[in-house]
Amino acid sequence: MKRRRGPVFSYEDHEQMKLVEWLTLKGIKHFCVPNEAAFKAARNKGGMWKKLEAMGCLPGAPDIVLIDMPPGNPAPVAIEMKRGGDRPGVLTDNQKAVHADMHEAGWIVPVGYGIDDIIDKVLGLGY
Repeated sequence: MKRRRGPVFSYEDHEQMKLVEWLTLKGIKHFCVPNEAAFKAARNKGGMWKKLEAMGCLPGAPDIVLIDMPPGNPAPVAIEMKRGGDRPGVLTDNQKAVHADMHEAGWIVPVGYGIDDIIDKVLGLGY
């Protein structure tokens, strides 16, 4: 049997891809932030981790930043995606610290536990 090669996607990855598709369909401008997943991958690639850190990558940064502000609210929004379902994902210590710093600076940082949860939270912000 031939082994399949290519990217391996987690449940959380798939949920984030669904979110990106939904944001795009809604016309909400956004971008993805290389974060802890990039750092985990870079650990196995010699000096790449130090390079990412030197370039400003921040472990714990939310997954998606919305360029468009919520209607009627000047606060910027960054989204953290976590696995939903029976075994929901858990924020890392790095994520808790970065999110706290962002909240203090006036950011809105909803954590979505699956696609349905985050869509409800984004719509609740007025988008």
